[in-house]
Amino acid sequence: MTQVNMLEAKTDLSRLVKMLESRQEDGIYLARNGTAVVQMKLIPLCLLEDASEWWKVNSRFHVSTDQI
Repeated sequence: MTQVNMLEAKTDLSRLVKMLESRQEDGIYLARNGTAVVQMKLIPLCLLEDASEWWKVNSRFHVSTDQI
C-alpha cells in the first residue's frame, strides 16, 4: 500500500483513485505529519444489486465533528 501526505492527496486525488480502480494499489494511506490517518480503498459498487443500497455501504463510515 502507498502512503501519501495530505497535500499530495489533495493535488493528485484523481490519479490516486485511478490507481485504485486499475488495481495498481489495494489501498492508499493518507498521512498527516508522517502518520497515516486515513485509508482509501476501492468499494466496487457494481457488486451491489441496486444503487439504492449504497446507503448500506456508506452508513459504515462516520466523521466525528469533534476532531474537525
